[in-house]
Amino acid sequence: MSLERVRIAMFHALTGSDTVSFFRNRGKKSAWAVWNVFPELIPVLCAMKTSPEIITEESLAVLERFVVLFYD
Repeated sequence: MSLERVRIAMFHALTGSDTVSFFRNRGKKSAWAVWNVFPELIPVLCAMKTSPEIITEESLAVLERFVVLFYD
């Protein structure tokens, strides 16, 4: 699977865009805009994809920062 396809799959999984049209009153375009300016998220999601049972404090901090930027 190409990196772009993995990236899109992770985006949909994180934002819920694969099952709903928005993430708590924020649309896909808003999520994609934050995703594109927050590259720190990609390695965290890749790590979670390969080892979903291991979520570090650092990973949680990056996920939290994404959500904060998303709603800012």
